[in-house]
Amino acid sequence: MLPVTQRPLAPRAQELFTTDVALPVLDTAELYGGKLVAAMDRQHPRDMFDVLKMLERFGWQSSFVDCFVAYLAGHNRPVHEVLFPKKLPLEPAFSTEFTGLTSANVALEMLEETQNRLVAQLPRALTSRHRDFLLSLVRAEPAWDLMPFANLQHLPAPQWKLLNLRKLKTRDSARFSAQHDELASRFAGLS
Repeated sequence: MLPVTQRPLAPRAQELFTTDVALPVLDTAELYGGKLVAAMDRQHPRDMFDVLKMLERFGWQSSFVDCFVAYLAGHNRPVHEVLFPKKLPLEPAFSTEFTGLTSANVALEMLEETQNRLVAQLPRALTSRHRDFLLSLVRAEPAWDLMPFANLQHLPAPQWKLLNLRKLKTRDSARFSAQHDELASRFAGLS
């Protein structure tokens, strides 16, 4: 969605790999937009660690939220399920898959606090344009102009989501309508 940028390796990586190169990378907003979708979807300690570091360094940036909404528009699960997830326990994966993964020690409680903050604050960080866009998307009539990305409507993931929503509308109109109604109800509950 955003232009790719060139970045040098971080000093620690330069030291570790004994080299200094510049690499093409996603724009920071797009990188964290994708990470936010992953964190809301999977709720894995690794994702919460990324969100913790993002919040420490940047806070809630509007460009990150824009990219989150754009990536959410191409996600395979219903929008309301990702945006308003049932909280999953972090402990089992923390012990078996996360401990020792990072160079810094991170307590489970810090990641749980980050999870609570993420689930509570990210839906509220959406603007009325974001909400209106997502509601239009789940009606299978996306108002692309509400988003700041001219190319979003041409990307494969949102097109795939739209195709599946249109199929659902034809095959199971009650379930299709329920997705919109659930999202609208959740948004109304934020006010």
